[in-house]
Amino acid sequence: MKKKRINYFKYFSLFFAIAVLVFIVGCAGAPPTAPIINSFSANPTTVTLGESSTLSWSVTDATSVTIDQSIGSVALISTTTVSPTTTTTYTLTATNTVGSVTATTTITVNPALPVLLINYPIDLGNTGGDIISRGFYIKDFPGTSLSQVDLWVSCDMPWDYTFELTARESTYNGTIIEKSQATKYLYGDKQLITFNFSSNSVQKNSIVTFSISKVTGPGSCYYAINGEYGGIAEEDILVIQTNGTTPPLDSLRRYGIAIKVYGHE
Repeated sequence: MKKKRINYFKYFSLFFAIAVLVFIVGCAGAPPTAPIINSFSANPTTVTLGESSTLSWSVTDATSVTIDQSIGSVALISTTTVSPTTTTTYTLTATNTVGSVTATTTITVNPALPVLLINYPIDLGNTGGDIISRGFYIKDFPGTSLSQVDLWVSCDMPWDYTFELTARESTYNGTIIEKSQATKYLYGDKQLITFNFSSNSVQKNSIVTFSISKVTGPGSCYYAINGEYGGIAEEDILVIQTNGTTPPLDSLRRYGIAIKVYGHE
């Protein structure tokens, strides 16, 4: 019986071809992939106007990394401090030869808290009052917005009273800045009433006039005129009371009333 000859050359050629293919694939390596943004965040994510937040990020497999909002080109892993003036979304873009990927983070900016601009609290030892039909004005407004006005009011009868305080630019018939209503049950002499405003812009060092009207409630009402002025000269008191509200500024009645004014500097 004749033996079958084994073709070793054929097997060797096949093995050689497989080896070459494995070598070529190994040299070529894995195909490139898009950049990976491992993280991109802000801390804190909510700030008050004037405060800062820190952006942090980590990126791999990128040839360039940029952040918008005028930050520009950055390292793959880093941080930066930002102080946005309004709520802002930041976009990070990572790029390589495959393409680009993005991630975003948002910082919410809350308005600055109002501060006490004028502080003439009621003088409890001398609580004189004047009828609310008499207006008053701030001759040199010390802030850039109006947030709150506190007055001390009394009325002839116990009742749930509603008052409206109107703030205007420059004169008693000037452009209305805002109107604010406040309701309170008044049962005694000179009780605190707070008028809240929306922090509308006010030109700093301008004149702001105020007029009060009674919306609901019987009888006559009065606001306290005797404030504590800290020993400052009469002509330096910022609040001027007038005999009425006739434009432009009516006639001078006295310097100062009991009042607190809040806003932004």
